[in-house]
Amino acid sequence: MALLREIPVSLPVATKQRIRSWLRALDPAMVGSEFELSAALRVSYTQSVADVVDRLNEYVRLREAYIARDPGVMGGEPVIRGSRVPVRSLARQIELGEDPDVLREDYPHIPAEAFEAAALWAAANPRRGRPVGRRSGSRTRIGRGEAHVA
Repeated sequence: MALLREIPVSLPVATKQRIRSWLRALDPAMVGSEFELSAALRVSYTQSVADVVDRLNEYVRLREAYIARDPGVMGGEPVIRGSRVPVRSLARQIELGEDPDVLREDYPHIPAEAFEAAALWAAANPRRGRPVGRRSGSRTRIGRGEAHVA
């Protein structure tokens, strides 16, 4: 689906599903083949498309191997499989530049690939809604007997 975002044309869901099915069925050696959407529109399986498909397949493999979501564990928050370590917390530490050696020391029970899975999962699944935290330059003001952040 990441590939379809680069097309400057809005496509119906059924068409996107046909493209996805075609991409899943392709062998990497089939670079150069085309998929005809209509008489006027064809999708070409280029090397850059093959590279994106490879990265997506690797993401799916890592997600299935290392990310778990269970309502009975951490309230259903995604965690590293077999642990109670929240994926978003681990990904945030990675994003902030935590040293990989420190992470391995802090989480010796988590395989190295799981750190990559956490970072990829968090990037693919951003939190919805308004960001948490104060705006820079905000100040507190008093009104109606309460403190408010402006």
